[in-house]
Amino acid sequence: MTALFLTEDMMFASRVGAQANSLNIPIETVSSVAQLDESLSCQPTLFVVDLAAVPTDQLEATVETVRDRAPGATIIAFGPHVWEAKLQAAKQAGCDQVLSRGQFHKEMSDLLQQYLPE
Repeated sequence: MTALFLTEDMMFASRVGAQANSLNIPIETVSSVAQLDESLSCQPTLFVVDLAAVPTDQLEATVETVRDRAPGATIIAFGPHVWEAKLQAAKQAGCDQVLSRGQFHKEMSDLLQQYLPE
């Protein structure tokens, strides 16, 4: 079981990585959609996407790529609460859960444990 995190925010990635490490959950971070294809070879069971890292017009294709390459993965997307249209686009693209950035930060530990049980 492993997690894959797509974000351009390396400070936040560090926090997520530290939380995952404290739970003994392997996590890999990628900083762009271009790097995603190669990273999916790890067959993640959880894919977390920071919506700031994916242009809206690439969101559906990104979710499809994850579904094709890691069919059992749960996909969680998050972004600023003011990005209502992009959050809605993530839901329509097929993400399993869509949260505001604040919700994700607050619930991060529980989400990691829920979707990646030890």
